[in-house]
Amino acid sequence: MIASIIIPVFNDFYAIQLTLDALRKQTIDSHEFEIIVVDNGSKDGSVKWLQDQQDIVFISETSHLGSPYSCRNRGIEVAKGELVILLDSTCIPALDWLEAGINFYRETSELLFGGCVKFNFEDKTTIGKLYDSITNVQMEHSILHQQKAKTANLWVHKTVFSEKGMFREGVRSGEDVRWTKFCTDSGMHLGYSEHTKVYKFARGTFELLKKQIRVGKGQMRLWRSRSEVKKQFTQSLKKVLPISPKTMRLLMARNKDVEYTWHIVARLYLVSYLSELATLFGNVLGLFQKQKAIS
Repeated sequence: MIASIIIPVFNDFYAIQLTLDALRKQTIDSHEFEIIVVDNGSKDGSVKWLQDQQDIVFISETSHLGSPYSCRNRGIEVAKGELVILLDSTCIPALDWLEAGINFYRETSELLFGGCVKFNFEDKTTIGKLYDSITNVQMEHSILHQQKAKTANLWVHKTVFSEKGMFREGVRSGEDVRWTKFCTDSGMHLGYSEHTKVYKFARGTFELLKKQIRVGKGQMRLWRSRSEVKKQFTQSLKKVLPISPKTMRLLMARNKDVEYTWHIVARLYLVSYLSELATLFGNVLGLFQKQKAIS
């Protein structure tokens, strides 16, 4: 077996059905891969449905509720494939996704690489979704320029986990960035496969702000692990100021399918400011949690 696809799920009944449907229609033989779905305490009816699916391995993570990384660890522990593929339940793979990724692996011998993440607006483009698409999970930029990546579409040779260790247990957000940066800082190369595509559901404004609070808390954990809390938190205080027009232009260039009228740009500025404040709030919460743990 060449690949094990690991998908953590928490109350994503609609999305996981679409994701599994796309995996069943892949252009390679189903005997070449396995699908491991790890539930993290879902209450939306998805557990019963997943238990009835005969072509997947279904397990539950109950010790660390709220941690998709603990879910991924449980999946890695039972994976039989040479390649471990970490996929989000809200990321719908293209039908040639597996074939493209496996071909990239065989042609390059990369032991760690990420694929392309496009955003799915579900036929309803909102400002929140648009901002999400130009800021979050920018796989190409983060891999090529920063050598770090999210687990929305991450491919890892199983030996890497044996050598570098698995994800920290119980973490809610940001552990994928810390882990991949740890790998690359130790000399491993993180590749990028542009043709290995998935389509991620874009978040509305409310969900986006909740996500940014989690990101901010995750950033604090990353800074702490690198002994950079004071330096990075001082930099994060600049988020009380709106982003510059130049930065906004660079962000908007990431989605060229949109005609940016003045009122769209104005609303983007508002959402971007709220998003930055939410991230800063997450930083502060992360800092407080550390102080609480010490006291």
